[in-house]
Amino acid sequence: WSARKIPSYYLGEQFEPTALHLHEGHTSPPSPLSEAELIGMMDEQGIGTDATIAQHIKKTLDRGYVEKRVPNNTFHPLPLSRILLDSYTRMPQAFDLGVPHLRAEMERDMGKVCSGQMTRQECVDKTVDMMRGLYRHASVNSRCLH
Repeated sequence: WSARKIPSYYLGEQFEPTALHLHEGHTSPPSPLSEAELIGMMDEQGIGTDATIAQHIKKTLDRGYVEKRVPNNTFHPLPLSRILLDSYTRMPQAFDLGVPHLRAEMERDMGKVCSGQMTRQECVDKTVDMMRGLYRHASVNSRCLH
């Protein structure tokens, strides 16, 4: 079976294959992201606004998480980002610092401040509490860090 999409099956439905072929292969890393693809993914995840996306990308470059290579202007992870993400995945239980929903939640809360649904202090307190919990988790599990 070479299709990339799995057909829909319903409870109780049976499937009987007509043939079975095994092919040797291997996985490969995803292609590097272009700036347009990265911006599109950030937008899909609710990270940044038109006014802040460029700042987020610059900060990621400045911190040494990725590098932007010419002539294709694609982003490539650097050792620091690989080590951090590997360390996060080695920690017991969920450690959310490496996933986009954390930043997206902070962005949504800041939007709530702008619309008057949340006070600035409530937003700051919620974010600090979230980060404090993540810091405690990382401190207790620091043996997982490289």
